[in-house]
Amino acid sequence: MAEAEATAASQKESKDEAAALMAEFEKASDEADQIEIAQQLAINASPAARANLERIYRATSNPSLKTEIIQSLALVASENLEPSLVLLRDAVASGQPAELREAAIGTLRDLNHPATLPVWKMLLNDPDDEAREAAQQAVEYYSIFEKAP
Repeated sequence: MAEAEATAASQKESKDEAAALMAEFEKASDEADQIEIAQQLAINASPAARANLERIYRATSNPSLKTEIIQSLALVASENLEPSLVLLRDAVASGQPAELREAAIGTLRDLNHPATLPVWKMLLNDPDDEAREAAQQAVEYYSIFEKAP
């Protein structure tokens, strides 16, 4: 019983911290401050922090901030990778800045999970040679998991 209460208290503390960081982010006007707060949200690693990172990613047009968020996904990814994969699909799109796309490919590698296979498959016909090559290697590797019983 005490363990469950401690877990609930810890989760509430993480959620409160994520809310406080988001409020701080909304007040920040300096790019360096915004990036630092995004890093703190990633370290928090709670579902609330992940949701806030997703909210910031969708709301900003700043490529440096988007890149920082994409790089942080390896820290905040949990057993349910789908929220992270949604952002990674967006980040690897051919119209995105090269820095963001490279960060997304690096994060996909860092996640090292079969659930990333659909994103890798998106890159098989990418106009960028390095992206296609990374995708080909990943698809070959993760195809083993698709064939497993």
